[in-house]
Amino acid sequence: MMKRRVYRSVWIAFLLMMVSCIKNDIPYPYAEGRVEEIVFEGQKTVNIDYGKCVVEVEMSDSYDMSSVKLSSLTLSDIATTEDLVVGEYYDLNEDLRIDIETYPGQTYTWVIRATQPIDRYITVVGQVGDAVIDTYNKKAIVYVSMSTPRNNINITSFKLGPSVATYSPSPYDIHDFTTERAFDVEYLGYTERWIVYVFHTQEVVSTGEATSVWSTFADVTGNIQTGTSAKPGFDYKKKSETDWHSVPSGKVTAKGGNIKARIEGLEPETQYMFRARLGEDVGGEVEFTTDDAPTLPNMDFEEGSYDDSGVVWYPNADGKNSFWATGNEGTKVAGKGNITVHTDDAVKGKAIKMTSITGVLVAKAAAGNLYTGTYKTNLMSPRSSAVLGRPYTGRPVGLKGWYKYKSASISADKDNKFPDMMGKRDKAHIYVILEDWGGATERPENPKVIAYGEFLTDEDNSSYKEFSIDIKYNDVVTRPTHIVLSATSSYLGADFCASDGATLYVDEFELVF
Repeated sequence: MMKRRVYRSVWIAFLLMMVSCIKNDIPYPYAEGRVEEIVFEGQKTVNIDYGKCVVEVEMSDSYDMSSVKLSSLTLSDIATTEDLVVGEYYDLNEDLRIDIETYPGQTYTWVIRATQPIDRYITVVGQVGDAVIDTYNKKAIVYVSMSTPRNNINITSFKLGPSVATYSPSPYDIHDFTTERAFDVEYLGYTERWIVYVFHTQEVVSTGEATSVWSTFADVTGNIQTGTSAKPGFDYKKKSETDWHSVPSGKVTAKGGNIKARIEGLEPETQYMFRARLGEDVGGEVEFTTDDAPTLPNMDFEEGSYDDSGVVWYPNADGKNSFWATGNEGTKVAGKGNITVHTDDAVKGKAIKMTSITGVLVAKAAAGNLYTGTYKTNLMSPRSSAVLGRPYTGRPVGLKGWYKYKSASISADKDNKFPDMMGKRDKAHIYVILEDWGGATERPENPKVIAYGEFLTDEDNSSYKEFSIDIKYNDVVTRPTHIVLSATSSYLGADFCASDGATLYVDEFELVF
């Protein structure tokens, strides 16, 4: 009786503490207000950044940005806004700020930011390099070889405004550029006056820059004189060496006075030099340094240890969540033991075996898994037990390794999210995500995905087979801050939908650069 009164007092104190934290009289649940989908008339692409509450819209260059119709808008559940109305017109020349409300007192401010890129260019016979376009001052400079007379310039392409623009006078009727020439660019009720210059240059080839440098390859650019029979190309070498190597001609592409190529077969963390070439003429030398090629610990899965109690197995030497994690701690709580374990059935040394099970308390199903991150059982919110991701700044282009798999029929679905999957074959899933967490130390709800690659199979194979994943990049400029590398015996296991007995073995993983 005494214990019951103590428990009752603690429970009342807990409720009073919770009530004191709630500002509203009615304890409304939490619901984030988000833009799920948005379409403007004339929209080319849209990117929704949930972490920053920003919508980035790219508009076609043929639309007037000052009056753009909103075609459709989808918000998250129960969310509303009075700041945007489908069918109305908005000025997208400046950022739109909208407030999205869910429950009373829960307001989320979003920014809609529109851009309208215009591809501007001028090409002429005998040109050297691309035209220099100054959009702020409305000026363009074209360089030609010394042998090209400035009073007899033949323009081959000309675009200084959007695709609907007209030009006065017609640039194709103007040939004498011994002095500057003015062109009126008219579009959507606007008129811009552009000044075009043509100058001589003694250079027939100039080296550009290394626009994208990775661990084992680099993309490079250069400028050349047009209208010549000389072949363009690139040379490269280690900075510490004297002999130059030529990029194979099939790897070099030319468009007007611009050339580019990918130099392959480079070594990580190494200084290189490159130069553009046109026949026997070469441009200046430009230096770049290749990326490093960082790996991850224990990718051969030789290490593994039990915790201090000797019950829970971890795929790390110290018997903790030091880098790799599994759901073993959760299945221990459910009285089911380890479902991800070390095994001697391996390609070399040790491998990892993952087995899916059903009949688990609370979750109903548990998938054997292995991932970079941590695990801490949360019975109130089982999905939040696994925290994915570890710090990593490398840029691999692939993942390879060995696996074998035995599928089984899906027989448990905790939340009835996948009723159509009952009785169907389970699948093994191996995937890599490179993410930018924007300075956060814990994985955001919607991290920016830099790159992704996956391997999915329901094929039974009794002996090890090699797999290979191409990692495809959405962003080749931003460096990742974290990596999620995961393998599981049930591809829907994160939602507690799995089979009983599907088994995946993995061994000898390797990041490819």
